[in-house]
Amino acid sequence: MAGLSSKHLSEGEEILAEVRKFFGKVVYAIILYVILIAVLTAIVILLPANTPRYVGLILLIPAVLGLIYLLVKYVNWKVYSLTVTNRRLVEANGLLKRTVREVPINKIQTVNLNQNIFERMFKVGDIEISSGALRDGTLIYTSLPHCETIFHLISQLIDESR
Repeated sequence: MAGLSSKHLSEGEEILAEVRKFFGKVVYAIILYVILIAVLTAIVILLPANTPRYVGLILLIPAVLGLIYLLVKYVNWKVYSLTVTNRRLVEANGLLKRTVREVPINKIQTVNLNQNIFERMFKVGDIEISSGALRDGTLIYTSLPHCETIFHLISQLIDESR
């Protein structure tokens, strides 16, 4: 679903890289859900045998809400992509409401890489693009894996376009 298909490329344009956001956020949601299920299971086990049945049904509510949260995180990860071609950056996001933003490489003025210490350990970071072609002037691609590789690729493309 995510990504730029070859039919949307102009003549001579090629895809150089394509990334989704860091999957660690989905893993984090999975870990939280497992902890939630463990806590709810412990509560059910510790309930006295004569506990009314509706108490167990009430305990299903957080389990269902947690599952919905987990699914939303997964779908948000699945429908996002950043594609770098030799001519432009294309960010696509959304399932029901699709948003596609593209920035021509030759219109990019600066590119910055931002990482905190934990992001550096996981090779994740934010890439900030400044361009006169953008309404706000700046676009930030957050939580990108292999961000240093993408950063250097974009920098190289900017240099080649000048």
